Amino acid sequence: MKKKYLLLCLFLSMMTYAQEEEKTDKEKIFTIVKENSVENKKKIGTFEMRKGSVWIRENDTVTSVQTKIKSINFEIDNGFIKDIIVETETGDKFTNSVSISLINFKSRFNDRLFCLNPNKSSRYIRLGDALDYNFVIGNNFTPDNITVSLPEKKQIMLTKRNMIVDTGDGRQKVKEEDISGLKAFKDTLVYSQEISFDDGITNLVDYRIYSDFLGLIESTTNGIVNFEAKVGIPINPSNFSDTNFYLFKSICPQVRYSRLDAEDRVVAIDSSALPLYDMKNKIELIQKSYLEAGFSLSVLNWNPKHSVLEFNIPFTTHFYLAEVIPGIKENVTAVSYGSGVELKVNRSKNFGVNIGGYVNRLRHLYNSKHLTEKIDPFNYFNTSAEVFFYGGKKMDALFLRFNYTSVFGDSNNFFQFQVGYKSGLNL
Repeated sequence: MKKKYLLLCLFLSMMTYAQEEEKTDKEKIFTIVKENSVENKKKIGTFEMRKGSVWIRENDTVTSVQTKIKSINFEIDNGFIKDIIVETETGDKFTNSVSISLINFKSRFNDRLFCLNPNKSSRYIRLGDALDYNFVIGNNFTPDNITVSLPEKKQIMLTKRNMIVDTGDGRQKVKEEDISGLKAFKDTLVYSQEISFDDGITNLVDYRIYSDFLGLIESTTNGIVNFEAKVGIPINPSNFSDTNFYLFKSICPQVRYSRLDAEDRVVAIDSSALPLYDMKNKIELIQKSYLEAGFSLSVLNWNPKHSVLEFNIPFTTHFYLAEVIPGIKENVTAVSYGSGVELKVNRSKNFGVNIGGYVNRLRHLYNSKHLTEKIDPFNYFNTSAEVFFYGGKKMDALFLRFNYTSVFGDSNNFFQFQVGYKSGLNL
């Protein structure tokens, strides 16, 4: 397949990111995924604002101020309440100092919400005195991008109303009248709010399709068309008490398939010592791999509540599959493992930058009858920088990504400059 044709296909497919069109029967890629990608919202739980009296405390003593909650507003981001504003009838506003895990909400009832007024910064109320959360058993998911405002003003349709009528003996009585057909409404305050979670596959899995500019324009041996999928699975989404640190927060399995030109996909070998073979450039096991699978485990995560930064130390493992003998379809497998540092910067809600640097060790898993000698393990360094932007839906995003990989103590290295999009696969 020609590179110009593949480039045209990529950009035509990217146009669907900004404009939806009626699909034809020929577009049946990922049919199984499509059948399971419909919106499937499930109720997770219900937030309820406390309507009883609340004591405002200071220096662990109860002050003479007894009040009630006037309103509560907060957002849920990736299963965490980042910022909560609780306003009391005294006019004071209180907020949290660290993020609150929704999964462990009950254990955070004693968290202190401190007053935003600088002159009253030592005053606080308990989280459990202001807000309660009851989750649905079996649906304790980690929701994202949800706004909660209590009390919520709703219009309730009236079905009956009371009327005062004469009884005929000079007295009056209250009579109930059916007004369901009049569609009469009444504004009322609701002190609870249900939240739901879309557990459809398009909301759980991050699908990406992208191309490499260097592979298209500079004729480097990078993947021309690439498909990537990954999913984040929470393991221990609870921060240490009164801190913004998380230990083993989540694990992220991922897989990548790359379409390379036929003349580029074979790893170069040295056949001067027939019948033995050796590889000329060991790093080609990564660059020319057409299939990659692995996972990234978040060992330590730091995510301040009021900061645009998120810091992460992961442990990574990747398996690579590459072709080494042209015309024979001989494959070899390599596995790498290592660690690194990741930094995420959110410039705004829909624009940000991901930066990462990793040190890995690659081992060749011998599974070829032609490569009679195993490749010695070697260490390599990889860095990545990604800029992303998404519009209305957080799962639909455009991104640019730069990768650099180099072997320690060797001149072997390669660059990648990728452009693509991730979406809900609206095929």
